[in-house]
Amino acid sequence: MFKQLEIMNKMIDALSEEERKLFTDSRFSYIISKANMYLKMGPEKYRRQDFFSMPDIEWQEGDLEVIAVGCRQILEGKGFTPEKPFTGLDITGFRQLFSLFHFEKTARETSKPAKGKFLDKIEMQHLVDGGKVTYYNLVEYDLGKPDDSELI
Repeated sequence: MFKQLEIMNKMIDALSEEERKLFTDSRFSYIISKANMYLKMGPEKYRRQDFFSMPDIEWQEGDLEVIAVGCRQILEGKGFTPEKPFTGLDITGFRQLFSLFHFEKTARETSKPAKGKFLDKIEMQHLVDGGKVTYYNLVEYDLGKPDDSELI
């Protein structure tokens, strides 16, 4: 617990006033504590103590690794601003990461900051308490393939 508080305090100290508001509005302290627990416990133990038995037993090993990547990015302070979005999760990985924390998508805006990339701004609602958060996910895609931004 002490290390988690130390990580959060360092993160908060480095934020501007505007970023601190986003940090609070995005319930980042809740998200970071869940991400930290997941990384410490691993998927099996985490599932046994989770109210909704997440991560889903049907998710593959690759899915669980992407979730771990997302959890590590959370510990780095990524995702709650468009300047520091999640990366490398793809659309499904982002959805699964936030399913792990009991959120579901309620709204989405997409921009295309560069060729072969799109930035999703996803609003989600917590399944238990109804609280809303907004997070950002940068997705890179192969220009030779169709754009899959409509899948989420």
